[in-house]
Amino acid sequence: MPSMLSVDTPFGVIFYALVATAIAALARLARRPLVGWARRLSYVMPKRVRVAMKDLGYLMVPSWRSYVDGGDRSRAQLEGRIDALRSSSRLRICLIGGLYRDLIVEPVDLGSSCDEERSNLERVTLGAGGSVFHTARHLWAGFRRTADVFGTIGARGAEAKAIVRAVNSEPGVRRAHLVKVAGLESGFSLHLVPSQSSSPQTTLTLPGAVSQLRWGDCLRPMQKAFRRGFGVAFVTSIFRTELIADFASAVRQLPPRILVVLDLGRTDRQVDAEKMKVLARLLKDGSIDVLLCTPGELRNFASANGIDTTDLRNGPLIKAVAGTDLLPRVTVIRGQRRVGPPTAIAIVDADVHIVEGDNQSWVPSRTVGGMNAFNAAFINSVAQGRARLDLHDSIRAAVRESLIYWSSID
Repeated sequence: MPSMLSVDTPFGVIFYALVATAIAALARLARRPLVGWARRLSYVMPKRVRVAMKDLGYLMVPSWRSYVDGGDRSRAQLEGRIDALRSSSRLRICLIGGLYRDLIVEPVDLGSSCDEERSNLERVTLGAGGSVFHTARHLWAGFRRTADVFGTIGARGAEAKAIVRAVNSEPGVRRAHLVKVAGLESGFSLHLVPSQSSSPQTTLTLPGAVSQLRWGDCLRPMQKAFRRGFGVAFVTSIFRTELIADFASAVRQLPPRILVVLDLGRTDRQVDAEKMKVLARLLKDGSIDVLLCTPGELRNFASANGIDTTDLRNGPLIKAVAGTDLLPRVTVIRGQRRVGPPTAIAIVDADVHIVEGDNQSWVPSRTVGGMNAFNAAFINSVAQGRARLDLHDSIRAAVRESLIYWSSID
């Protein structure tokens, strides 16, 4: 006859479950001394055992990474992170940044505005927007990949509800982590699309709740999403949110093999000058693996960090910045929307590569969110399983595939 404490009895099952729960709770409360003890113990063990112990600890309790070797991130590990992505069968992607309610009005000719009413609008569209939303949409539409989306919205109101509905109904969104901010409206963008593709597009933005996005809103669910130890963290809107604060600390609480990709986004040379200096330090210490930007964004970033860009055209500017330590090991500069073959520039370990797409007669349509097609294609191309290539060849191939997809969409 089994005793009361046997696992064969209901009482025994409940008892041991409570014991296991208590041990887990004590381990969480005492994680600092426990990690220190395990670390000292690992020093007397073979290297293979130490690596296995560390990987097991990371898998069981992701937040322990902040207490072990500062997260083990360095610039030299970039190839290892890309190889980890390509060897994985279940890639997790997290998109962190601004979510907006978009109002798109077209066509609008600002150059001939006058004091009169016209009935010449062809289309007015209201929907969700923001770089993370459009990137998730293109990841699904072009590559059938899903992503976790992180953002902030207003605490109440029709706009917040509309954003939630749109994000949750998007097939490319695996899970939406939307934090409501009391006292602020949801972000709102007004896009004035010109009739001619050669004319500039004007965007007027109300940041609203987007400005309050912090790592504290994202970190725990990201740790759960990256429990397997590899994936892609795509960060945008870094200057419109509070994500620049504690960036390095947050990244070091993620698995060391997570590939961190930053879309620089629009910047104000004067307003964002201090934040761009902080970003330069993040790029140097390995917190960010890949930087995506445009020539104009790169110019503002270089100017804020002491490079005189006054008399430099784009070509000399890129070469000047590539020769400094301001950039991560991989920087991709998207070309401008203009008639002709789509182009981009990849800077890999200070070497500058000019890359062209296939479409020699591309006429960009200036679709709102169209440039995020490049971001989605780049994430997919870097992450998809392929024969191992040199880092330079790998990035060039990823950029070329991104240009081809971008020109087929926008």
